[in-house]
Amino acid sequence: MTYERPEHLAEKISPELVANYLARHPEFFQDHTELLKSLYIPHPSGEAVSLVAKQLELLRDENRKLQKQYKDLVDIGRNNDAVLRKMHSLVLALMKAHTLEEAIQSLTDMLQSNFSTDFVSLNIIMDGETDSVLPSRGMRDLAISPDNHALQLFAAIIENNQPQCGHASQEQLEFLFPNNAEQVASCAIIPIQHNGFAALMSIGSRDKNRFANDAGIMFLTQMAELVGLRFSSLVDEATATKTFDAVVEQLFSDDDDNIPD
Repeated sequence: MTYERPEHLAEKISPELVANYLARHPEFFQDHTELLKSLYIPHPSGEAVSLVAKQLELLRDENRKLQKQYKDLVDIGRNNDAVLRKMHSLVLALMKAHTLEEAIQSLTDMLQSNFSTDFVSLNIIMDGETDSVLPSRGMRDLAISPDNHALQLFAAIIENNQPQCGHASQEQLEFLFPNNAEQVASCAIIPIQHNGFAALMSIGSRDKNRFANDAGIMFLTQMAELVGLRFSSLVDEATATKTFDAVVEQLFSDDDDNIPD
């Protein structure tokens, strides 16, 4: 017994063979009604369209729409699942950080690797406590004063405390990405505010559609809350540690003063 591959067998099946088979099996479409949804069967009435043919055409259109909606929902679900996994990784990275400097480095690394971001910018709006826990020169380069006139460019974003996605103005880009402003085609500007800690985080892309208007606002808002909470906590811990060390140092200093010569 010889076996023929399906594609070779299909080449031998002519329209006449199919027509003869259907003529001998008129009940075929009763057993395979699903095929009617995708078949095109012309009506012999010329330009006139029968009610059945019209209904069948509408059913096909509805079927195509439902298939597209299903595909869109599957794509959205997969994308959301991927973002949730990335957010989980970001949470773990931030929780492992012991200092504000480590947390900022972890955040930058995660955004550039896991979130496929071309450019990352972070500007910490200083207050007295934040200023005291920025030990390195690189960290201090991230800090700006609350009365910096450049913050007026982002006044609405900071006041609304909501991320803004899309195409930033040239002035905004030059402030956020001074070395790469011309390369940023789209970006997300994310205000971070928690328990007195304030910052402006921005992520940019060379792709003009990467951060379309309102794209991923929910995830960006959650990211801002997460980052704000962790950064604020690290500032408080560092401040408490410095205060404790200062008290201990003062106690020992007082003891030394009381030791008789």
